[in-house]
Amino acid sequence: MNKILNLASTLTKYFIKSPRAGAPLRGLLYVTNRCNMQCMSCGSWQRTDNHDEMTTEAIFDVIEQMRQIGVKVIYIFGGEPTLRSDIFDIIRLCKSSNMYTEMVTNGSILHNLSKAEELVDTGLDKLCVSMDGPEAIHDKIRGRSNSFRKAIECITSVIKARDNNKRKLPLVEAACTISALNYTYIEELTELLNGLGLFEVKIRHMGVFMPMDIETMKHVMAPIDIDMPPLFSVGADILLTKENICELRPILRRIQHKYDTGLLDYVPHIEPPLYSVDDWNIGRDISGCLHLWSQICVNAKGQVIPCIWYDGINMGDCSNQGLKKAWNGEKFQYFRTHYTRLTACKKCCYFYLNFTENFMRALQIPNFPFKKLITERIKR
Repeated sequence: MNKILNLASTLTKYFIKSPRAGAPLRGLLYVTNRCNMQCMSCGSWQRTDNHDEMTTEAIFDVIEQMRQIGVKVIYIFGGEPTLRSDIFDIIRLCKSSNMYTEMVTNGSILHNLSKAEELVDTGLDKLCVSMDGPEAIHDKIRGRSNSFRKAIECITSVIKARDNNKRKLPLVEAACTISALNYTYIEELTELLNGLGLFEVKIRHMGVFMPMDIETMKHVMAPIDIDMPPLFSVGADILLTKENICELRPILRRIQHKYDTGLLDYVPHIEPPLYSVDDWNIGRDISGCLHLWSQICVNAKGQVIPCIWYDGINMGDCSNQGLKKAWNGEKFQYFRTHYTRLTACKKCCYFYLNFTENFMRALQIPNFPFKKLITERIKR
């Protein structure tokens, strides 16, 4: 009953655009900003505050506060989460708190079978492994040699450990962020990933803060403290051009057709904005973001932030039971009231999904391959 009431409260306050939100449905948790890659599309590895991250006890406290306010879904990311020696304990606590738990990784640590077995033992629900293209392209974008090999070994090791222990979880997926460097290689990547036992492959756009976006944000959000790290302020030089987008769309349609005709053994989850947005420097006008009312984000310093795009906008500290207070504090209410004026938000994929898709994403409801399951049942 509480779940239904929380959901009804969240949706009601979103639709009436109340500055206050109901109980969050989903939690996003940075566990570190440290990373052992040097990706061309992410500035996390360039940050100078990587030493300033939550202790194990502080993270445990944040998870407990999330549980208390009703969070049932949690997404763990960084940086590279597996650089933390306590990452498996963090996942176990999420699971013992009755949360659907998902984690993203570059695969550099989990390629080892013993580590993969330990991960499976935590009860993690889904693992997302970042893949940027075939080996040469992947390693170039990641800035590390052998990173492709380790990512593939991570996928195969986790699936092997899962199957050896006769478990159904974690589901394993790959995620590819599209850029000017890899869009012509996406079809080749989908072929390389076929047959590995993946649940799905996400193909998504790359978001970049342009100077105009940062200046607009500073102006609109002047009444609240901001200190933007370079997380999404890099990658402008490899952003898809209008011409790239036109060339990409037939490739995406071919990938989808291969799945529809049974040639792929995983679901290709292609983000709708890759079809609908013609210029990622501009994006398009927005009307609302369900996630500001449905998901609570906490950065590696233990600060509540509006979303992963705005890691530097501190809504309030989680210490001393501050998470609930920050969720509906004056700063967050101000952000919910004025965010539609932010040019960066116009480039976020959430705004190009219909309500049902956004709702599924807010609840972390997976896009199960119903057509594939029905076809297999008929064949039996």
